[in-house]
Amino acid sequence: LLILVPVLLVSLQDTGAAQGDEAKQRNEDLVTQGSMRVLDEDGKPVLELPLKHTTVSARISGYIARVDVTQTFQNPFKEKIEAVYVFPLPNRAAVDSMKMKIGERTIIAQIKRRAEAKKIYEEAKIKGHVAGLLEQERPNIFTQSVANIEPGKEIEVTISYVEELKYEDGHYQFVFPMVVGPRFIPGKPATPPEGGWSPDTDRVPDASRITPPVMKPDTRSGHDIDVKVELDAGVPVVNLGSKSHKVAVKETGKSTRTITLDAGDRIPNKDFILDYTVAGESPEVALLRHGTGGRGFFTLIIQPKAKFEAKEITPKEMIFIVDRSGSMNGFPIETVKAAMKKCLLGMNPDDTFQVIGFSNKAETFAPAPVPNTRENVAGAIAYIEGFSGGGGTHMLKGVQEAFKYPKDEKRLRIVFMMTDAYIGNEKEILRAVSENCDEARLFSFGVGSSVNRYLIDGMAELGRGLAYYARHDEDTSAIVEKFYEKISKPYLTDIEIDWGGLKVNDIYPRAIPDLFSAQPLVLHGRFTEAGRGKVVIKGKIAGEEWRRELEVEFPKEEKANDVLGTLWARTRIHFLSNRLICDLDPKEVEKQITDLALDFKLMSQYTSFVAVEEKIVTEGGKPKKVLVPVKMPEGVSYKGVFGEDGRGRGSSAATKGSACRLDCLRYRRTFFRLKGAGGGAGGTEPRARTSVDELRELLKSATRPDGKIEAIILRNLALAFTTGKSYENSADMAAAYLRTMKQYLDKDGGFNMPEEAEDPLKTQAFALWTLHEAYARCKDSACKEALQKTVEGLLKLRDEKSGLWPAKAGGETPDPLTTAWAVLTLVTAKKAGFDFDGAVLASVIVESEKRWKEGDSSDPLWVAVSAFASKALNKERRELLLKTLEAVEFTPELKSAGQQKQFLLLLAALKLDEDAYKNTRTKILKAYGGTYSPLVRRMVNLASSGITILKEEEK
Repeated sequence: LLILVPVLLVSLQDTGAAQGDEAKQRNEDLVTQGSMRVLDEDGKPVLELPLKHTTVSARISGYIARVDVTQTFQNPFKEKIEAVYVFPLPNRAAVDSMKMKIGERTIIAQIKRRAEAKKIYEEAKIKGHVAGLLEQERPNIFTQSVANIEPGKEIEVTISYVEELKYEDGHYQFVFPMVVGPRFIPGKPATPPEGGWSPDTDRVPDASRITPPVMKPDTRSGHDIDVKVELDAGVPVVNLGSKSHKVAVKETGKSTRTITLDAGDRIPNKDFILDYTVAGESPEVALLRHGTGGRGFFTLIIQPKAKFEAKEITPKEMIFIVDRSGSMNGFPIETVKAAMKKCLLGMNPDDTFQVIGFSNKAETFAPAPVPNTRENVAGAIAYIEGFSGGGGTHMLKGVQEAFKYPKDEKRLRIVFMMTDAYIGNEKEILRAVSENCDEARLFSFGVGSSVNRYLIDGMAELGRGLAYYARHDEDTSAIVEKFYEKISKPYLTDIEIDWGGLKVNDIYPRAIPDLFSAQPLVLHGRFTEAGRGKVVIKGKIAGEEWRRELEVEFPKEEKANDVLGTLWARTRIHFLSNRLICDLDPKEVEKQITDLALDFKLMSQYTSFVAVEEKIVTEGGKPKKVLVPVKMPEGVSYKGVFGEDGRGRGSSAATKGSACRLDCLRYRRTFFRLKGAGGGAGGTEPRARTSVDELRELLKSATRPDGKIEAIILRNLALAFTTGKSYENSADMAAAYLRTMKQYLDKDGGFNMPEEAEDPLKTQAFALWTLHEAYARCKDSACKEALQKTVEGLLKLRDEKSGLWPAKAGGETPDPLTTAWAVLTLVTAKKAGFDFDGAVLASVIVESEKRWKEGDSSDPLWVAVSAFASKALNKERRELLLKTLEAVEFTPELKSAGQQKQFLLLLAALKLDEDAYKNTRTKILKAYGGTYSPLVRRMVNLASSGITILKEEEK
C-alpha cells in the first residue's frame, strides 16, 4: 500500500456536470475539488485527511526511554477545520510536555485541570485562534484536538513522554502502540455518539471518546508513520530485532544502536515492538538517584539471584478463559487455540482444569474443573477447536464464571485469561479481578498486533500474576513454556523491606507483589535526607525464609537521572488510580491525582495540555470538525467486529449478525458431541435426534425476519454434516438433516440467501451438494421434488459463454471453486437418481481442461473439477491430477475459500487412491502443525464418510 502513485486530478468548478458529480463523490470520501489524489498500488483512492504524518523519535538510555511524538496535521479542504484524533500511547507513559508549531512560531502548552483546559480551548476556537488540546481518555488512549486549521496550512503538535522499559533477566522490550483497536461497549445507550462510532452507555459513559471511526479494509488514509530509536544500553547489545516491523539497524558502538523503520512498513496499524538482550549477568541490584540538598527521588531495581528449585510441585487448579468475540476472528483466535493446546498438554498430572469461552455469554467445557486425564484433555482440545470469533466481548461474564467455583483446598487456583482486550469497560473487569483474586493468581495473555495493554497489564498486576504477549501470527510455544516455568517453580512471597534508618517515604508499590523467577522488583520512592544504610529484603520461598542485604547510599547532590521524579509521580498516579477502581474515597483520590499531576506537569484523567496561538485570528467562523479515522489493527477482522454490512455498533452485541455467528459456534459444538469428541469430561453422548432438533431450532433463531439465512451458518452446518463421522451410514440422520434444511429452499431450488452475502453462489452450491449427499444416503421421497428443482436451478446459474459457474450470480468470470461445488452437486444428484442432461458434465470436462491448458494452471482446482466430472479417471487424467497434487504447497488458511479449496483437493486425492489421499492429508497436517486445526478436524473422517462422489462407477 505504501508504493504510492500520485495522480493529479484537476477538477475546475466550471468543467461541467460530469466533473461536478465526480467532485460530489470525492466530498463523500472527505476529498474536495482541486486537490491531489493518491492511488495505492491496487488503484484504490487514499483518503486525504487532516492527519498527514507521525514521527516517533525515541532515545533509550539504560532502561529509560524518552520519546517525542510529532503529529503533522494539514487541511486539504476549502474551509478551516478542527481535527480530532484518538490515538494510543503506552499505558505507563508519563506524558510531561506538548508544543504546537505553526509556521515559524512554537507555542508551549500549559498543563491545566481538564475542565479548565477544555474551556480555554473552546473559547480560543470560537475567537478564531489556532488551538491544541490533549486529553487522556484511558491511561493508553488520548485525544488530540486542533482547532482552526486554515485551508492548505499545516500544524505540528509534538508530545513528549518518558517510560521505563519492560525488563526481565537481561531482556528488554520497547513498545510503541500505533492504533486504537475497536472497543466493545456494553450497557444501555445513554446519549447519541458525538464523535466515535459508539454512543455513551450507562456502563461506559465515555464510549464515544474511545471509539474513533474505523476505515474499511479497502480504504486507507495518506497518514503514515516513521520511527527512529537511538539506543544506548550501557553494556554490549546482543540479539536485537523487531518481530512486528521491518527495521534497519546501524551499529554505532558495542552498546549503541540506531534503529529506523523500513520505508515499506509504515502503515500505522500495529504496535512497534523492539526486543533486545544485553551481554553479561544481570546485576542483583541497581539504584538510580536524583536530587539536590539531600532530597530527591530514587528507583531501586532488585533481581534476586535465588535458586528457585522446586522440591515438590504444588498441584494447581487451572482455569483458562478464552476470548472468542468478533475482534478475535481469524488469526487471533487461531493463535489462541494453538496456545491453548500447548497449555492443556503442559499441565502436571495432579492438576485439574476448566475452559471458559466468552463472547455474548460465557460457556464452559465442563460443569466444574475436571482431572487432568488423557480423555478430558482430548475433549477440551476438541471443544476449543470449535471456537470462532463472533459476538460481543462480554469479558466480565468470563471473569465471574472463573471465580464462581468453590475453593479447592488442595490446589492453587491459576486463572489464565487469553484476549485482545478490545473493550471499553476496563474498570469493571479490573474491579472484578481485584475483588476475587485474594487466594488465586491471574495471568493474562494478550494476542494480536495492537492489543489493549492497559487492561492486560492491569489484570496481571491486580491478579498478582504476569502478563504475556504474542502477535496474532506468532508461534506461542516459547510463551506457554515460560508461563509454565513461572507457575511450576516456587516464587518469592511475603516480601518485606527494612530500609535500615534511611529517610525514605512514598514508596511504590506499597503492597509488594510476589516475585516469580527471573522477575525483577522495581521500587519508586522519595528520600528526604542524604545518607548511607543497609537495606534488608526478606521473603519466603516454598515456606522457607529468604534474605538479602544491600548497601544503599543517597547523596546530597545528584543531577543525573532528572526524569526519576516524573517516573515516581506517574507511578504514584497509577497506584492512586487503582484505588479508584474499587471506588475508595473517589473525591479525595481525584484531588490527590490532580494536585500531583499539576505539580509535575503530567497528563492524567483529570489534567490536560492546552496550547493557544493568540497572535493570529483566523477567518471563516466556526471550523468544521473532522474526525480522523484509524486503520483496523493488523490481523483483526473488520467483519468480525462490525458485521457483514459494516454498520454494527458496539453496545448491541458488538455487531449486527453477531448472534448468528454465536449460533454458528453452537452448531459446531453440537457436531463435536455427535462425533464423540467433546461434551465435557466423562459425559455421555446425547441422542442424535435431540441434536438435530436443536439444530433445527438454532436455524430458526438464526433466520432473519425476511426468511433468509446467514451464509456462514450454511457453510459450517453443511461441512459438519459431510465430514461428521456420526453420519456415516446413518440414513436416519441424513434424512433429519435433509428435512431440517429443506425448509430454507426457495421455489426455484436455491437457498434463501442474503443478497449481501460473500460469494452467495459458491455457498449455495456447497449447501446443495450436501443435501444431495444426504438424499443419496436416505432416499427421502418427501424431499425429491424440491431437490430436483435445485438441480434445475443450479444449471440455470451457469455462464452462457463458458458453461461454467462464476462466483456470483450474473458474473462472467468462471470460478473454479464455485464450479467444483456445482459439479459435485450434479454428480451426486445423478448417482442419486435425479434427471438432467448428461452432456453438461462432458462440457465441464472440456472447458476445465481447456482453461488448464490455456494457462490458468495457477489454480489446481481445474484439474480436480475435471476429475469430479469424470465417471472414471483415465490414465492421462489420473497422472495429471497426481502430478498436480504433488506440486501443491499447502499453507494454513483461515478464510473460508482457502479451506474449501484444500477440502476439494483432498476429495480429489481420495478419488485417485488411498496413497494419494494419505500423502495430501499428511501435507495438510504438516502445514497446520497438528490434527486439531479447524480444517483438519473436519477432514479427519473424510475417508470413511461415505461420500458418493468418491465411488467410481467403473475402473
